[in-house]
Formats: sequence, C-alpha cells, structure tokens
Amino acid sequence: MGEVHRARAFGAAGVTKELCIKRIRCERLADPAALERFVAEARVSMRLSHANIVSVFDFGRSDNDYYLAMEWVDGCDLRQLLTGHEDGLDEDVALAIGVEIARALAYVHGLGDDLRLAHCDLKPANVLVSRAGEVKLADFGVAVAEASAAAGGTRRYMAPEQRSGGVVSPAVDLYSLGLVLDELLGGKAALTIEETRSYVPPAKVSPALGVLLARLCAEDPSARPASAAEVVDALEALLAEARVRTKRSPRDRLSQEVAARKPVETEGEESEGDFRTDASFVTEGQSATFERRMKPGRSASEPRPTPLPPRPASSPWPMRVALGVMAVVLVAITWPFAQPPRATTTSHAPPSPASPTQAATDEPVAPVIPVSPPASATIGLAPPVERRVPRPAPPSLPDPPPTTVVVALPAHVRLNARPWADVTIDGRAQGITPLVDVALPPGAHEIVFSNPALGVTRTEHVVLSDGEQRDVIVDLRTAP
Repeated sequence: MGEVHRARAFGAAGVTKELCIKRIRCERLADPAALERFVAEARVSMRLSHANIVSVFDFGRSDNDYYLAMEWVDGCDLRQLLTGHEDGLDEDVALAIGVEIARALAYVHGLGDDLRLAHCDLKPANVLVSRAGEVKLADFGVAVAEASAAAGGTRRYMAPEQRSGGVVSPAVDLYSLGLVLDELLGGKAALTIEETRSYVPPAKVSPALGVLLARLCAEDPSARPASAAEVVDALEALLAEARVRTKRSPRDRLSQEVAARKPVETEGEESEGDFRTDASFVTEGQSATFERRMKPGRSASEPRPTPLPPRPASSPWPMRVALGVMAVVLVAITWPFAQPPRATTTSHAPPSPASPTQAATDEPVAPVIPVSPPASATIGLAPPVERRVPRPAPPSLPDPPPTTVVVALPAHVRLNARPWADVTIDGRAQGITPLVDVALPPGAHEIVFSNPALGVTRTEHVVLSDGEQRDVIVDLRTAP
C-alpha cells in the first residue's frame, strides 16, 4: 500500500534528524479505500509508544499526498538479516529477537478497552533490527481491533482463522510469532499452509523451545499461549539459560550481525542538496516513483510544481567572498571624498575671474577673501591668512508623509464530504477530501465538490473575511 523514503528534517542552528517518510503508492492515490486504510494506520500508530515499536512523529499532508513521518532505524529487517544464514541464527540470538517482538505484542494487545489491537501482519520484513541490537515492530497498516474481521496481511504468515476470514484475536499474532521464530532458527521460509497441520520444530533447538514453538504454531487458537505476556516470560527464561550455557551476550552478537550488513535501499545515496527542507519533511531525491507521481486525474504532460531550492551549504566561504567584493566597491566609491584638501597658495589679492587655473578645473572654487593686517602691525608680522567662505547647505526637503500598509490576513477553510469528493476552488483542483487546512484570500469563492462514483456534483459559494476559519461540509448522498 505504501512507499517508504529516507528523509532528513532540518531544525534551528543546523540541527538535523534522520526520518522515514511513508506515503501511499502513486497508483493507489485515486482509491478512496487506500486513503481510508492509510488514515486508519496513522490514527493507530500515533497512539503507540513503546521501545520495541517504530515511533511515528507526525501525520500530515503535502500537496495531495498524505504522509507518515516515522523513526529511522539504522540497520536492516529480519529478512535481510537471514541472508547468508542457510542454517538459521544461533538459538540465543533468535531468542533475544523473539523476546523483543513478544514485548511489543504484549503492549499492543494490552492497550485500553477503547483500542485493543492485533497487528495481523507479523513477518520478518516488518521487524527491524538496528546496529545497536534494538528490535522494533513496524507497519500497522492492516492492524484491526480485537473481535473484528481480518482485513489483510501476508497469507504465508497468517493463522488458520485469519486465512478463513474469521474473527481476529491476539492469538493470530502469537501464531505468526511462532512462524517467525521457526524461520529464524531454521533459516528457511515460513511453513506453508499444508505444513502447519503437522508442525515439527527444527532439530537443533532445545526441547523446551521446541515445546513452546509447537504451542505457538497450534492450529487451534485455544491451544496457543494465553497471552503475549506469557510468551515473554517463557522466552526470557529460555534466554537466561542460553546466556549461562554460551557465556555471551545475545544482544552483542545481534548488533555485530547487523553492523556487518550494509542497509539495502532501492535508490542511490542522495546528497544533502536532494532533501527538501520545508515543514512537510517530504523528500523527492532521485526516486523514479516520485517522477510518476501526479495528482488524481492530472495528465503526465502537465507541468509539475517547481521543487523547493536545496538547502545552502554549510561552508561560509561564499559569504566571505561576497562581503570582500562589497568592501572593495565601497572603498572605490568613497575614495575621492576621503582625500585630504589640497594646499592653496597665499595671495594678497584675489585671483582673476578669468584665471586659467579656475577655468581648467571642474570643481567650483569658493571665493578667497584677503584679510589686511591692522595699521599697528609691523613689517615682521606673518602674511595675512586667507579665509574660505563655507558653501551654503542645500535646502532640506520635507519628509514624505508616512504610508500605512494594510495587510489582509488569509482565511482558512476545512473541507469534507460524505462519502468523499474531488474539490475544486475557483476552477483550481485542490485534491480529495478531507482537506484539513486550505488558505484562501478574503472575498467570494466558488467551491465545487464532485464524486464521479456517485455522479454527483455540489457547488458551494462562500464569502470569507480576513483571518476567518470556516468548515464547509457537504453530504453528497442527499439532495441539496
């Protein structure tokens, strides 16, 4: 249902955080059922908080796409971890992984009465292991409430009652956990549907662990352990015995196994400039899927929106060069005005109006007024001093009257339709409901709700004022 991209969030003072962005696949954007499942996954994941579950930080909308901003786990999943282990992992390492998965299931199964869940899609690809040896359960896309009908999952790892479409209980996750442990210990794919009726644990496991696996993989749900918490206690006891027997830390062994493997990604490594830095944290990078992504009903020939500019490099040398150039230009402009005044020749008589010296210069010369010595002065006194008449100051212009700038605050509209609709505002497509926050300028607007499946179109005319917040909700199943 979803596609996953590695992303980077940029904060203040250059702080960054690695994230994982999950979006609906482009070929399912026009499917209302896919959108409902994605929103349901977001509603469940945002409420979960456990050390063995991948954290979800945000659920939002960018353009016409909804997205989940999740924790980035630097490591691999169990399917990749098993690559190269044809005979499976050591028993103590498999037990360490199984304990962490069981703790996550115990948390999910033990939530409040308003949200008692079953994961319904436990498999090696949905269990992530970090380089530090952390085990985290991911992907609650098909999780359903207890006592509900099964909504989906991976058939190879489904419990018999889940495959037949019966009522879901936490026991289906315990069955899947048994198959995952069997695969970790045996190194082969999970049992087929026919093999589950006569399950035989791998020959290399201890007798106590074999008994626990047989209970987990029982066809009858009542024959399985009563809860995930009971499985946690049983696996912890077996893990303690394995530590004493092997005299080593299974978590250290697990982290070494993960650190020796390079993470598998479908696209090449992107540079920092390939990441978008807007609030949505969505990254385009070089993914071919993003090139094919388009709004529902929009043709591929239409121009795509201009991508956001890349984040500037952290090196300060371009700014220093620019400041240096500005300093040189400023010195060149102010240099003639900073020269010291030229010395003038003392004279007892004013120069002639038609003096060649005055005619040859472009600068206006202030008149020189001679000062005669007083009558009582003697011949040995210094010659008279020339006084320059200061230039009159230019007349000052009156200050312009202050200008008042009136800024209109945009209005914000929340749009929704029952069951759903394509929304067009003033002739411009906005996407599929629900639209949480649409900014519009104040004034009159025409909002068109269209549902092709019902063949119904509804037009609403609204007049918005500065900064107004309004909800526009229509029911396309009834007459206007």
